[in-house]
Amino acid sequence: MDNSKDIRTVEDILNLETGENTTASALLDNMESDDIVLLRRKLRTANREGKPILVCAECLTKLELRCNKLSRKSRGKDYYFFKHYKDVKECSIKTNSQLPVGVLLARKYENVKESIPHIELKNRLGYIIEQFHSPKTISIDSKFYFDKSGSKEKRKPDVYAIIGDKEYAFEVQLNTTFLSVIEEREAFYERNNVSILWIFKSFPLDDELQRLTQKDIYVPNRLNAFVLDNEMLNLSIKNKRLQLRVYYKTFHLDGWKICSQWNTKIITIEDLTYADNCKPFFYDSLADKENAKRELERKKEEYLLEQSKIKRIQEQEQEQLAKKEWVKKQKISRFRTLINTMQSNIDCLEEQQSELSIKRKELENQIEELELKNKEISQILSDIIRIVEQTYGYLKKCSSQPWLCMSSPLGRYCDISPIKNTYCPQIQMFDRNKREIQTQLETEILPKKEFINKFSTCDLDGIMYSVIPLEKKYEWLVEKFPQEIKMIETKELGTIFASSYIKELPNISFFRWCMGNKKNSNTFLMDMSSRKSDTLSKEKELNSQLDKISKDEKTCISELKNDIIQLLDERLNKNVILINKLKSEINITDNVFGGCTTRIDILIKRKERCYQCIENVQSQ
Repeated sequence: MDNSKDIRTVEDILNLETGENTTASALLDNMESDDIVLLRRKLRTANREGKPILVCAECLTKLELRCNKLSRKSRGKDYYFFKHYKDVKECSIKTNSQLPVGVLLARKYENVKESIPHIELKNRLGYIIEQFHSPKTISIDSKFYFDKSGSKEKRKPDVYAIIGDKEYAFEVQLNTTFLSVIEEREAFYERNNVSILWIFKSFPLDDELQRLTQKDIYVPNRLNAFVLDNEMLNLSIKNKRLQLRVYYKTFHLDGWKICSQWNTKIITIEDLTYADNCKPFFYDSLADKENAKRELERKKEEYLLEQSKIKRIQEQEQEQLAKKEWVKKQKISRFRTLINTMQSNIDCLEEQQSELSIKRKELENQIEELELKNKEISQILSDIIRIVEQTYGYLKKCSSQPWLCMSSPLGRYCDISPIKNTYCPQIQMFDRNKREIQTQLETEILPKKEFINKFSTCDLDGIMYSVIPLEKKYEWLVEKFPQEIKMIETKELGTIFASSYIKELPNISFFRWCMGNKKNSNTFLMDMSSRKSDTLSKEKELNSQLDKISKDEKTCISELKNDIIQLLDERLNKNVILINKLKSEINITDNVFGGCTTRIDILIKRKERCYQCIENVQSQ
């Protein structure tokens, strides 16, 4: 690597995220291969999204990572360098290409896709999926997949299938592919929630023999490489299930170094796990690597801690030699500290006793209040009829005037929400029904009955006719029911054959003419017997309903009484339980108070012994 600076043409770099200038050698020479590959992917994604991270320090053109083989003799060891994302004539340091990048990219990728091994492998892969996985949809390099956002962007995967509730895009990778192809395809399928699975025909376990394309694929995919070789193809046919060989790395510590090794396992699609971007993987090797890093850091910390302990022990041994000269002073200081601590504890205990006394007084007040409430509840139960009437009146007002803020007769003793929820609708229904019935009686039945009874009557051949006076105020009646108005000469009334002289009203004008004629000799009649009968029947029916409502109200009041008694009994029992609980708390408080007293006495005696010890040390 001595000639690395001569090979790299883009050396001076500006980091747009940090604003720092650095060099390609300082950045790349100390990075691990996996981390460089991840950086390569990160730069490509940032450049595509128009948010470059690293740019040329001279011309500010965004940069991307490329790779060359330094030596064929050393089996092609990877050497990474930076290149302008696009050639810039204004920059003195630039890289040129004989063909545009897009043309070179398209030709190379399409040539690989049309190779015989590539066609054979994707066809066999599609056959296995179609035969053994019952896909809802499948296409083998025959259908474009369009972006779901509605843009014109599209991709044609080697094999596309919907298996279960997941969409898969299988891409067979047999040769070199540009990073831009890989990154753009993965970004496209990620946007559309399609799981992309890159399939290799073979995979060398020696990192130096692996192509950069393979690393661009498997390193960002948590170091998972999926292989479908002839053995896996035959095994898939045999087991009637797609069989893949997955290669993944595991990491472990060897002394103070993190070492890795390749592992392999034969899996099916059902063994895959899916990341947030829908990319499938079998084993999270990057997480394993992070765990190994954390383990190494922990090991280093433990080593440093152990060295620190050894050093501290040595320092303590030296200090102990010096401390022998002032042991007496230290003992005295310790005794005085103990005395101060004990005095502080005594002060805290006395303060705790003061708080316990206040708490005991509060508990006694609570017990007194509960006992007073129980006494009042007992008095209420002895006068339950009055309380039921008051409660019923309260519930009645709540039903009819819910906007009013009224205090419950039992609000001081218990929560009557359950009773209110149960009986307010009933009481509201009683009041509503009574009002409706009374309104109907007052506005319809009774006025109608009174109106019918105003008229004098006469019995003609068994029919009780009402006599319509020749007055202006009854003209509307004749106009409304002209067919029901009859007439008879007044002189025929009371005769044996009076009914045979009844005639129909010629017209309304005749009734008006008779009103104005003082010599009128006709009497006007109307049969209101059926109306009167219907009115009396309706009046009786409504009164019967009022009687039923009154009975229901009495039943409701009786049930309300029972519920109130039950509610007050429950409150009484709860108060008794609470009183016992408070008395138990008083006993606990008294025990704690006594314990504090005992502790204070012990601390006072210990203080006295400490003073005696100080005198003994001073006298030595």
